[in-house]
This record gives sequence, structure tokens and C-alpha cells, in this order.
Amino acid sequence: MNRNYFKTLSSLLRQAAASADVTSLPLNTKFIIPTEAACLHSAADALFTATNAQTPQSLYTFRPEFSSIKDMPNGNKFFSTNQSSAATAMASNKAENQRSSLPESTRPDHNAVEDLMARADFITAIEYLSSKLRTMSASELSRLLIKLAFTGITSEGQFFTRVSPQPLMVDITIKPTLEYLEKIPGINLTRAVRNAPFLLIQSLPNLPRVESNRSWLTDTLNLTGSDLGKIVSSNGYVLYRPVEAMEACIQYLHKEIMGYPISLSSTENTLKVKSMVLRTPRMLALRVQKMESVVDDLKKNVGLVEAQIKTVFRKFPGAFMLSPDKIERVVHWLQTQGLGTIAIAATITRFPNLLSFSIAENLEPTRRFLEDELKLGNGAVVGRILQNSPDVFGRKIDTLKKHVESMKNAGFGGDGEFHTQEEQLKSFLMAYPGALRCDFSLPPYSTKLRFLKEELKMDLVPALVCNPMYISYGMERIAARAAFLKLAGRSLVAVTSWLSATESDFANRFAGKSVDEWLEFKYRWMKTAEAAKWLQ
Repeated sequence: MNRNYFKTLSSLLRQAAASADVTSLPLNTKFIIPTEAACLHSAADALFTATNAQTPQSLYTFRPEFSSIKDMPNGNKFFSTNQSSAATAMASNKAENQRSSLPESTRPDHNAVEDLMARADFITAIEYLSSKLRTMSASELSRLLIKLAFTGITSEGQFFTRVSPQPLMVDITIKPTLEYLEKIPGINLTRAVRNAPFLLIQSLPNLPRVESNRSWLTDTLNLTGSDLGKIVSSNGYVLYRPVEAMEACIQYLHKEIMGYPISLSSTENTLKVKSMVLRTPRMLALRVQKMESVVDDLKKNVGLVEAQIKTVFRKFPGAFMLSPDKIERVVHWLQTQGLGTIAIAATITRFPNLLSFSIAENLEPTRRFLEDELKLGNGAVVGRILQNSPDVFGRKIDTLKKHVESMKNAGFGGDGEFHTQEEQLKSFLMAYPGALRCDFSLPPYSTKLRFLKEELKMDLVPALVCNPMYISYGMERIAARAAFLKLAGRSLVAVTSWLSATESDFANRFAGKSVDEWLEFKYRWMKTAEAAKWLQ
């Protein structure tokens, strides 16, 4: 695409802003510059339409083969000629929110932003980035470049907001940095730029710390394959953050969470620390003081003891990123569901991710679904579900509804020992709320239900209500043990009992055989056609 074409289109946008009364428009409307030329046409046209100004003929005559927006390639990708300012406002509000998040005294001036977007270096950068970061939208790229142009970095690595935009040096900073990042195995380039955009205002390959940081990360965490790419995709600043700061973080994890100084830590503990960092790479940006404050908050507000603290962070290292207010709000909500201090500590230890859930988007909607739609009693029942199956509260309501529907389709409904569908579901789910995680229409759950009816010769609903944990066991355990009990001529009725027993207890107590006889049978059975039928 001819660069002059982009410049002309950009000037058209400026002309639109100058010729129309834009005081009623959301701020920054005129700064949305989509990547493709056709989208630039659309943006300008939408602006003129929104301000009730007459669209200049030059908008269409510059490329005479296009008589209207609809005739342009992808002309409707962002806007259409029939749209009002709504689409433009939606995108521009995001840009304005980004600008407004800065201190008022350091926000970029609108005119300065407008001038920036008409510059050749801005247009060149848009063209280059759109070719490398194809999944980023045009408006997102524009906001990214505005942010880069108005951001500086001190010799100590601190960022600051500029009054006037700096040049966007594609060949000197942006291109070398992206090319360097692309060579890191396993990297998601778009994600890396989104999470660490200011990497692009420096020439990454020429920074003195980059190679030494890569070596330190690889050696300290025993990184292999795509590990480094995963870390950089989430937190690219590790490539030039002072090693001393990251080392303090790693040492804290070894000593306080694993229980041993890094010098005495075992290979197993090193792998656990590596796993924690890979799951939450942003953790490497934390100061030890922040990590210590989170631990103190969990002790004070949640009531966790040392052993529970270690379990929480091993399961959910993202807990280090939580704010005191966030922790306090979730704990208060748990208290409103009837959980006491000990129960809250046990629940968080079992499923620490619960601390990161949104009350408005996860916890409250799930509570209402359980109480109002499934009729699972009052807050006491919800509290019991929170303690036994807290991960249910992280599921989307649509997913939970789908799973409940699969239970109904599997047989929870109609007449029988339990007279109503509601009573059947209530009895089953109150006994095993973890079933809400399961889609009974899909393997392995559908296979387990079929085995219950065909091989164990049981009525589905009464059997599940009496043995709700049946659905949680693996198909190999169910089928092999059932086959051994049949061979031994023993009863299959106490399903939960013989499934939950240890290998020796199952063999001796339920089958009346030695554990060696049982293990030898299982080895042979695994090779049979019957095993293939149920374990496929």
C-alpha cells in the first residue's frame, strides 16, 4: 500500500475533526486509526456521520474505483456507512480510558496525539506491527503506539510519561525487538507485546542484561524447551529486570514456601518452584515485601497457619498477586454463607483459587443458581458445597445448566422411588455437589452410567443417590473390581464401599481373596476384550 495513501487518509481524519463540531463526541474519537486503508475510510466516514458534517468527496475520489465504503475491501470490518457514532465511541472510549488513567498533569495532549498519528513514523509502525501481530485489532495497535510514543524510560529502568511524543523508530527499536522475541522457543508474540508493551521502546538485543538474564533464568529454574517462551509471553520484563530482584523472589519461594534455602533445596523442590513460576510468571516482578504482605494477610484475614500457607501457594502461586482488599472481600462473602474461621481456612486450603473469584461474576451468580434454580436449600447447603466442592463456584452458569440438563437426560426424572425430578436432583447433588462439574452426556461419565445399568444391574437414579461418589471413580477401577467380585461370587451392592477400599482391603474383605490373586487377575483382565470394551 502506498504510504502517501495512508498519509492522505490520516489527514482526512484531521480534516473531519477540524470541519465538524466535535465537542459532543467522546474524547479521542478522531484518533482511531484502523490498519487497513478501507478501515481508515470507514473511520473517517463514521466521524463525519457522527458529527453531522458532510463527508468530503475526496474520501471516495482518492481511490476512484471505490464509490462507497461497501465497495472497499473489508470496508465493514470496523464501521459501516449506516452506523452512528456508537461503534466509534466504543473504541474511542477505550483509548480515552487509557489516556485518562494517567495523572492529569501528564496526560498526552489531544492535539499532540493527533499530530503524532499523522506522522510518517506512526504510519510506518502501524504497517509493520499489523504484519507481525495479526491478531491485534487496528484500534489496539493505535493505542499501543500512542502509549509507546508518550512513554520514556530512565537509566534506572523506570517509565515516565512524556509531554511530547518521541519518534517511533521501527528499524532501531521495534523491529529488532520483535525479531529477537520471535526467536525465543514457545513464545506467543502478540501476548508478549500485550503484557509488556514497553519492550518496544528499546532495542532488546542491544540491552546489556538480556542475554545474562536469559542464562540466569534458564540455569536457576532449569528451563527447557518452550519454558522461557511461556515466561516471556506473560512477563517480558524479566529479560532486563535486575537479576538481584528476581533472585530474591526465587529465594523466598524456596525458603518460605518449600521450606529450605535454595542452597539446600532438593531437585524436587526446584522443579516445584519452576512450576510455580511457569504458572504465574508475573510473580518475578514482585518485591519480597509484597510477597510477605500477602502471607501476612492470609494469616490475619483467612486464619491460615504455616502449613496451610505453603499448600495454598504451591497450589495457586497467583495468590501472591492478590490485594488485601480482594482477600478481605472474598473472606467476608464466605462468612455470609455461614462459614466460620476454621471452615474458611480449610476451604481456601482445599481450593485457593477461590480467593481470585469475582463476587459479582462468579460467587453470587453460582449461589443464586444453587439456591433459586436447583432449590438446594438455604445458605447452610451452599456453605457445605463451598467446603466440599469449592471449584464449582468457578464454573460459568451456562456450563452448570448444561451439566444439570445432561443429568436429567441421563434419567433423573419421572416416577419411581423418587417422585419428582427436583427431588432426585436435590438428593443426588446434596450428597455429591461435585457432580456439577460433570457432563453426563460425554465419556467417561456416560460410560460409567451404562456400566451401572448393564453390568451392575442397578436402577440408575436410586443407585446414584445411594452411591453418589460412584461417578467420581475411574472406569478401570470400576470395571476391573466388578469383574473380580463376579468371579469370586460376591455381592456388588455396596458399590461405594468396594470402590473406596484399598487394594488389600478390597481383595481380603470384599472378594475373600489375597491381594496377590487380585493383582494377578487385574493384570490378565486388562488384556481382555471386556476391558477393551469399557476402557476404550
